[in-house]
This record gives sequence, structure tokens and C-alpha cells, in this order.
Amino acid sequence: MNTFKIMTLLAAPLFIISCGSATDASNENFKVAMQTYLDSELPTCYFTQKFPLEMSVGMYDQHKPGYFRRKMSALVDIGFVKKSVHNPHKYRFDDERKMMEDGYKTGLITDFKSKLTYTLTDAGKAAYDSEKGGYCFGKAEVKEILNFTLPSSAEGSQMSTVMYSYTVSDIPEWAMDEKLNKGFPRLTKHKNSATTPVKDNGTAVLTSNGWTHYKFTQVSL
Repeated sequence: MNTFKIMTLLAAPLFIISCGSATDASNENFKVAMQTYLDSELPTCYFTQKFPLEMSVGMYDQHKPGYFRRKMSALVDIGFVKKSVHNPHKYRFDDERKMMEDGYKTGLITDFKSKLTYTLTDAGKAAYDSEKGGYCFGKAEVKEILNFTLPSSAEGSQMSTVMYSYTVSDIPEWAMDEKLNKGFPRLTKHKNSATTPVKDNGTAVLTSNGWTHYKFTQVSL
């Protein structure tokens, strides 16, 4: 056997090892699996709501959670939504007004007579995704696989918990407004991801075609 053939035979196992397999538990395979998952999640809707929105002040106070109020306030602040109050309650005496206002502060009294209306402004309409009913955008990219657990058997499959980081791009200029930060903490994280990548984790499942995110193994009934 000549020298060339010997060298070829010796190199073959190394080549096979270096190529790896789609079924290996590796950073490369998990990065593909997590990226496919992110591609299915973004663009994402940071806020969905049909407009115009009308309700009593009391209904708003009692039934709308704090995060909803913060989001609406932020959209008002950047000029995307206009807030108006209709048919404000008229008080006959100053003492009655003070009693009602004190009641609002303590939560003992709510105003079901005044109506709140939220409507989109022209700027709000321009950025609004009418098909999805909200403000939707963004593209995510896996930056790094931070770590993963050794595959183990669960639900009849080999699974691994993968910790990874990612960045988000394709964020419109209007969404960079700092006035949105308090009402949209998830958006704020995505806006800052270029310098501080977002950390997340996902479950990877081994299939006959390689590793995939757990989401894609669930069959919709």
C-alpha cells in the first residue's frame, strides 16, 4: 500500500468526526434549532388592541391590569393614541366632589358614568398592523449557545435544555422612543439587545431529522 493511500485511510476517521451529525448534542445543532424557533416567533406583536376602545372610567380602573394602562399611556405619550373623556360626572357640591375624589384614590368608589375613549392618531394608524391588530415587528438572531444539559429521556424522546442569547433587529425608529420603555419592558430588552443580548432557554428534542425545538413536536388537535 503506497503512502498516499495510507494517509487517506488515516485521515478518513478524522474527517468523519469533524463533520459531526445532525443528531449530535452540539452548540451548532442547538443553535440551528433555537434559530428556527425564533424565526417562528418574530416578528412579534408587542401590543394588540382593536380601536377605537371605549369603556367607563370605573370599568377601566377595576378590570384593566396595570400593564395595560402603562402601555396605553405610553402610546398616548408618543402620539399614537388619543385619549378623551366623555360625559364627565357633574358634582353639585364641593363636599360631594371631595368625597368622590377621595373615594377614587382609595379604590372605594369608581366612576361608571364618565367614558374613556382611545382612538388611533394618523401616526398611530401608519404603524398599526391592521391584519394582526397591533404593533408587530422585529427579527431575532441567535448570538450564542451558552450551555445545554446532557440529553436525557423524557416523554419518549431525548431532550436537552438549552440556554442561549439572541439579538433583535428590524425595530422601527418610532419604537426606539424612550417614552415606551416603562409600558413595554420586553420591547426595551429587545432594543438594548445589540449591546446586552437577551438570554432565554428552550427545550430541544431529538427527532429522526436532528434536533428541533419542543414547540415543533406538539401536534395541534
